[in-house]
Amino acid sequence: MKRFFAPALVVALLASPLWAKDISIEDFLTESEPQKVFRSMSEDIGAAFAYRSVAPAYRLGGVLPGFELGADVSVSSLNNTGTWGKVGENDFSSSLPLARLTAQVGLPFIPLDFGVAYTSVPSSDLKLMGYELRYSIWDGGALAPALAARLSHSKLSGVDDLSFDTTAVEVGASYDFAIITPYVNAGMVKVTSDPDGVDELDKETFSLKRFTVGARIAIMPLVGVTVEADTTGDVRTLTAKIALRF
Repeated sequence: MKRFFAPALVVALLASPLWAKDISIEDFLTESEPQKVFRSMSEDIGAAFAYRSVAPAYRLGGVLPGFELGADVSVSSLNNTGTWGKVGENDFSSSLPLARLTAQVGLPFIPLDFGVAYTSVPSSDLKLMGYELRYSIWDGGALAPALAARLSHSKLSGVDDLSFDTTAVEVGASYDFAIITPYVNAGMVKVTSDPDGVDELDKETFSLKRFTVGARIAIMPLVGVTVEADTTGDVRTLTAKIALRF
């Protein structure tokens, strides 16, 4: 049988050697409750891999289109490694780091922003792609925050015997205090984890609540740093992004 999930964990860019482990399908099936172990791992990885906009609710576009190019790093504190972390006698770290390249564009006149995020692992076929569509409900003003709704999707590819993706719906608000723009988001993340062709394990589909707080700081006229913290299900994630806006 093929090994199917260790590559998904190594997508953390091998930032920690504790993640460069090998889990085979046989390891899950020798557990007393293999489906429970698979579910708990799917919850952790789904929360960590779900798309993160890492941005306030304000739209990028206006009379002219707006653009943002950036890079971010996140660290997720996984909740269930006590259940699945020793499968196959492996010992995984409870912290999973992830780095991404991001791009966003805001349309002129129309209050819509589009975003993409990309992660790949050198010397492998592993890729994590994310997409978002953000609609500006209200641009905000001196006495009112900006409001936005967001639909996002992420998909893991390059992993044998596993189809894994997330879809999220969120609403957010932000208020501009000169160079600092704090924001909050709340929503749901749907996770689909399907061990294709593995009869002994069933597909898992479930939803996780997400709550996010963050702030963007304009450190230069075109450059900003954004930091945020979110809780998705029982997984807490810290993210920092630097981006160029124009």
